[in-house]
Parts: sequence; C-alpha cells; structure tokens
Amino acid sequence: MIDYSNVHIVIPARFLSSRLPGKLVADVAGKPLIVRVYENVISATSKIDVIVAVDDIRIADILTTYNIPWCMTSSSHDSGTDRIAEVCSSMGWPETDLVINVQGDEPLLPKGVINDFISFCKENDNFEMATITSPFGDLDDIFDTNVVKVISNKNNFANYFSRSVIPFDRDSILSQEYIQSYQKHIGVYAYNVATLFEITNSESVANENLEKLEQLRALWLGISIKIMNVDCQIPHGVDTSEDLQKVVEFFKDK
Repeated sequence: MIDYSNVHIVIPARFLSSRLPGKLVADVAGKPLIVRVYENVISATSKIDVIVAVDDIRIADILTTYNIPWCMTSSSHDSGTDRIAEVCSSMGWPETDLVINVQGDEPLLPKGVINDFISFCKENDNFEMATITSPFGDLDDIFDTNVVKVISNKNNFANYFSRSVIPFDRDSILSQEYIQSYQKHIGVYAYNVATLFEITNSESVANENLEKLEQLRALWLGISIKIMNVDCQIPHGVDTSEDLQKVVEFFKDK
C-alpha cells in the first residue's frame, strides 16, 4: 500500500496569467475554472491533502465560497514553482515530503493519471523530480509553441524541454508515420521539498528565460527529472481563449 501521509498536492493559481489574464476565475459551465481543477484533483485523491496557492483575493474569495483550502502567496513570484515553495515553507513540510504540482489551468487531467503519477514517484529510488509525457495525436500540436515537447534518454530521464519542434526534422519528412518519435509534455510536476527549495533558491537561467519553461532551471542545476509516459491522449490545458471555450463545451456536454 502507498503511504500518502507525506504527500501534498499544491495547485498554483496566479490571477494575471501572461497569456489569458483572469482565466482561473472564468465561468466554466457554472463554476470557475480553478474550482473545476480542484474538484477534479480532489475526486481522484481523497487520501491526500490538496491546497490552492493563490496570489489574489479575487481567487481566494471564490475558493472560500466553495470551502476549498487556500494559501495566500506573493504576487511577485515568477513561476508556479516559486509559489509552491512558499506554501511548503509556510506549512513547514519536511524536506523529504513529496509535493505534486497540478497546474491551475488543467481541469481535464484524467484522475487515473494523477494516482498513477503519485505511485510512480513513491516507487522511484533517490527521487528528486518527475513529470509526465503523453503521445501526440495531432501533427499540428507538434508545431504549436503552446505545446511543450520533451526529449528523454533510455532510462526515461528528461534531456530537454522546448516549445520548438524537438527533435528537429532535418529531412522534412515529418508525417503521421513519425509522430511516435515525439513526446508531449504534460504540465504536472513532482518534487521532494528539498529539491523544490534547491530550484527556487537558485537564479533563473538563460534557457529558462528564453523558452519561458521553468523546468529548464532544474536541468541546468543537474537535477534528474524522471519521466512517466502515459499511453492516453491528455487534453491540453487552458492557455488561450480557444482552449477555454473547448473546456466550457466539455463540461456543458458532461
């Protein structure tokens, strides 16, 4: 049996997101997006404590209305990782505890994937950090800069993440036949608290600033990021108004 006593899920919730400000409070078929995300997570992980890391009273007020636990964090944080580190510090969680970062704009993350990921992290020796990849189903997604691609090694540790098409198709033969050569990154992370503090106590690095991908700092620091590959297609998070509309339609149909 998995010991859940030292596992925490934190949902970072920034009000003024760079691409779609205020999206977390947007109405999704009768409930705010951030509430949809929390309800999805808690329905999958009733044994684990889940808290939302907020930076704005407008999100906090909504969460209070729905009796959802939250922790106020600084509005000056550059990333969700920094926000989660503040929660860990405020809560006094031990450095060996496992923290799962589920993005506040991922309402359609399959419940089974959340549970499998926790088990995956708990079963890995010398664990530092982990994340999730899934296969691409659509060639267009490979060229979409909002969809992050990953290259990993034979032991399923990440080599690099990019918004660009990696690996680069030198011969321009990319077709459905070759789609299995590409890995889609799903924005869910796990860290032990010690690793989380190592990342957030370090300065940002060039690759991270260029790609706007915070996980590149961890790679630069030499932190191993274990990859859990899933076979199913996982819906993209809400980055644009078009993404938000797709989520609204999903919950309306549901």
